[in-house]
Amino acid sequence: HFYLLRSQHRLKRMNLVRDSAAWYSWELIIRTRAFTIVCLLLRRQYIPPLCDCAQDIAITIHCPVDYWTQYEMQVLLSARVIADSVSPVSDTSIYRELVQAKLDGLRFDEDGIEWVRNHQKMHTKWRDEAKRFLRTILNIFIQGRSQAFPADMLRDRKYLVSATQGEEWEEIELIDNLDDYFERMREAGDGLDWSGDIEVMLRVKNRWLARLARYFAWAVDGGLLGHHFTLEAMIEQMPTLEDDTQVKHALMFMLHVRNTTPPYSWKRQDLEKLLQEQRETQENEILAFNDRVMQQIISAEYLRKIYGRQKDSEYFKCLAFILGSAAGTNLKAYICRLFMEMRVGAVGAGDRTDKDANVVAVPALLHLVQSGGVYLATFASAAL
Repeated sequence: HFYLLRSQHRLKRMNLVRDSAAWYSWELIIRTRAFTIVCLLLRRQYIPPLCDCAQDIAITIHCPVDYWTQYEMQVLLSARVIADSVSPVSDTSIYRELVQAKLDGLRFDEDGIEWVRNHQKMHTKWRDEAKRFLRTILNIFIQGRSQAFPADMLRDRKYLVSATQGEEWEEIELIDNLDDYFERMREAGDGLDWSGDIEVMLRVKNRWLARLARYFAWAVDGGLLGHHFTLEAMIEQMPTLEDDTQVKHALMFMLHVRNTTPPYSWKRQDLEKLLQEQRETQENEILAFNDRVMQQIISAEYLRKIYGRQKDSEYFKCLAFILGSAAGTNLKAYICRLFMEMRVGAVGAGDRTDKDANVVAVPALLHLVQSGGVYLATFASAAL
C-alpha cells in the first residue's frame, strides 16, 4: 500500500549555463510503510540547435519513514536543489536558419510555435496568410453586427499578439472565395512544384494542407489576437449570423477531417453529414482531424446543438464514433469525462431508446479499455 502525499507542478529554478531550452518540472511525494519517496520529474524540451527533441530526467530520493519524520524539510530541499542544479554541460546556440525552415514548413506543433515566437522572436512566413484568414472570419462577424467583436479589431494593430513594429494588419486584403483560396494554398508550400509522381505529390500536398489548417486553427484560437478572438468565441457567436455558410466552411477547414490512408484527402462535407456517413459505413478507424478544433466544437456544445436536445442518443453515438477514430489521447480522455458527467439517452419526443445509445457507447469504451493504454483505460473504466 502507498499514499500519494503530493503531486503538483513545480517551477525549476537556476539556469547555470544559460540553456535556451524549455524546462518543465513535476514533484511527487509517495509514502509507503517502509519508505518515503521524493521524485522530481524534469523535461528539457526544444533542445538546441534545432529545437526538435526533448529529454526526460527523474530524480528520486528514498529515505526510511523514521528519517523522513525527523528531517522532512531537509530531504525535500535536497531533492529540489539537485533538480534545480541539473543543466547541460555546455550551452549550444540555436541554428536559426534551420529553425526558420522548420517554421516555414509548419513542422512545429502549436506549443512549439508559441515557444519559438516568445523566446526566439521568430515567426513563420505564413503569418500574413493566417492574418488574412482570420481577418476574413472576423469581417463576417463584424458585418453581421456581432456585439462580441468591436469593429476596430480590423483596423487597430494593438490587438495583435507579439506584433512587430510596422507589421501589417489593416492593409491585409480579405479572402474573396475560400474554396479557391484553399486550392491555391495547397500548391503554395515550399518544394511543391516538383513534377514527379502524381500520386506522391498529391499525398505531399494534402499533408501540407493539413499542417496549414492546423496552423490556421492555432492562429484563430488566440494565436494572433489572444483572448480577443478564440475558437470558442467564434463558435459561440455563429448562431448570431444570418448566413454562417462561410464561417462553417472555415471551421471545417480548420477541423480538417481527412483519411489516415493515402492520399490523405480532406473531406469538405458539413460535420453532421460527415459523421452520419462515417457511422453508417462503420469506417471510424480511417479518419483523423484537428483535435484542438474538435474539442472546442464539443465543449462549446456546437455538436450537440446540431442534433438538438431531443436526440441525445445520436449525440452520444457521435462521441463514441470519435473514440474509435484516430483522435489523440487528450481528446479521447475529454470525451470519457463527458460520459462520466452526462446521462446517456435522455428521453424525448422522437428520440431513440437508451438501449440504442448504450449499444454504441459501451463497445467504444470497452475497446478503449483494451487498446488505449493505461491512461485512457483508466478514463474509460471510470466512464463505464
